[in-house]
Amino acid sequence: MIKNKWIRIGAIGVLSTSMLAACGDEEVPEDAEPSEVLEDEEQADELEEETDTDEEQADELEEETDTAEEQADELEEETDEAAEEVLDDIDYGNIDPIELDTVYLTPLDWTVMEFDAYVQEEHGQALADFDDFADLESTVGPAEDIE
Repeated sequence: MIKNKWIRIGAIGVLSTSMLAACGDEEVPEDAEPSEVLEDEEQADELEEETDTDEEQADELEEETDTAEEQADELEEETDEAAEEVLDDIDYGNIDPIELDTVYLTPLDWTVMEFDAYVQEEHGQALADFDDFADLESTVGPAEDIE
């Protein structure tokens, strides 16, 4: 959606620039009737007003885009903070989180919560209930055996 707005803004800018360039280079022919000159000037004025309107719309779209980007950044920051809080709440007990990640989480492409749920469902114990990593490994088995 943001990409579409930027495309519109770019198109409006190109259109505005081309209209201004076309209007600014016109020379009035010497044999032109005054009514023709007035019509041309009126058309140029109308085009200039349309260009101003297009530029205002482009500015509004840019402001909307900036607001949307700020909201997205805030939401991402809040989500990251919430995820950190969840990770801080996980009780590893005597299990080394780095070793757990290396041996199980990365090969299975699971989160700690998914792995803990699997262990509780299949073996009836939470991660914190194991004495150490060797105990976990002997109970759960290798990551390759987990579906």
